[in-house]
Amino acid sequence: MSEQMKSRIEYPFVMIPTKIYEINLPPIELAVLTRIIFRAGKTSNCFESKASIAAACGISVRRLSDALLLLEDAKIIEVESGDRKSTRLNSSHVSES
Repeated sequence: MSEQMKSRIEYPFVMIPTKIYEINLPPIELAVLTRIIFRAGKTSNCFESKASIAAACGISVRRLSDALLLLEDAKIIEVESGDRKSTRLNSSHVSES
């Protein structure tokens, strides 16, 4: 395996659609969205706990809840509750078109 391939495996990256930058999200909301995109992968569903997302972003769960509300109000994500709690990316706002 080439060194370039090894570095891609060791250091995954997240592609952020350029539309996101037009919204001018505050830094914490951008960090939260980046984490959700990273964890969602190709499925657009993120089943990570709020505590885990908050820890990865270096913020409190309360601050994460505020960030999720802002992202949901902006229709960037959809937060589902119930048996299958998840955060779903709203592809109409996240994808490149």
